[in-house]
Amino acid sequence: MSSTDVTLASLRERADRVLMHTYARQPLAIDSGHGVWVRDVDGRELIDLVDGIGVNVLGHAPRVVSDALASQAGRLVHTSNLYFTAPQVELAELLIASAFPGRVFLCNSGTEANEAAIKLVRKWGHRHRGGATGIVALEGAFHGRTLGALAATAEQRYRAPFEPLPAGFSHVPARLDAIGEAIDDGVAAVLLEPIQGEVGVVLLEDDLVAGVRALCDEREVLLVVDEVQTGMGRTGRWWAHQHAGVTPDVMTVAKGLGGGSRSAPSWPHPGPTCSSPGTTEARSAAIPLPPRWPARCCAPSRTAGWWSGRRASATTCTRHSSRWARTACRWRRFAVGG
Repeated sequence: MSSTDVTLASLRERADRVLMHTYARQPLAIDSGHGVWVRDVDGRELIDLVDGIGVNVLGHAPRVVSDALASQAGRLVHTSNLYFTAPQVELAELLIASAFPGRVFLCNSGTEANEAAIKLVRKWGHRHRGGATGIVALEGAFHGRTLGALAATAEQRYRAPFEPLPAGFSHVPARLDAIGEAIDDGVAAVLLEPIQGEVGVVLLEDDLVAGVRALCDEREVLLVVDEVQTGMGRTGRWWAHQHAGVTPDVMTVAKGLGGGSRSAPSWPHPGPTCSSPGTTEARSAAIPLPPRWPARCCAPSRTAGWWSGRRASATTCTRHSSRWARTACRWRRFAVGG
């Protein structure tokens, strides 16, 4: 059946027969897109204010992405992680240059990146914190739909159908005193999003993020920052936590990094790195898609404040001229996973 024969009604009927009802789909059948526009099967052009739930940071069908994908597909598509490929290494180098030193684990989605972070926290806790594996997460946050990431998510409507979930997670309000009270001898990390998107557009104030960093240092636990939806330059800096002048111990990324293709790294600061062969795996992440489009469109710059290391002062952070400009830049809900 050609695309000209497709209608919304026929497509919805066919989808109802063969696709699981895991999404509340809107009455729109998209046929193509360019930039901020999409064209539906009836030929209407509409402005896309969703952009794949924050994936298409460069819009639909950007030339730099399609050219890079086509070029690499004609050269090499999949090898597994048993071998070296230059694009994997180049992408990891670019990510590290934009954030902080460490080692990158490449995987396929935001929830998988968070699962990898959870595993890293637990392994680190076994080695360095007397076997502690607990994670303090925040109320209102969303970290994904796989079991570990779902256990880190407080919202009951996401959790209830899949309980019992993995234990070891506590959920507290986004207040420094509440977070501090929850960190006991069984806790190995605090997990947060710089901006919570599932409960509206809730910004964690820079003072709070900086306070959590200081608290984690004081209590000798890890700070894990979920930048799946807030990263890749959306806030005016590469990563939203950089506005607070802090460096996390572990950061997770996805969505806009792939621009529609699968790419979702999780990487720790050198301190908590404790990975080894067999620790975790992502077969499709071995696809050597070239990092040329992120390199060309958003080459990282090493500014003094956040590049200087883990304990960078908030005073070194260049901020937007107004809170509104910063908020608008952070969340347009249009464009980092899949």
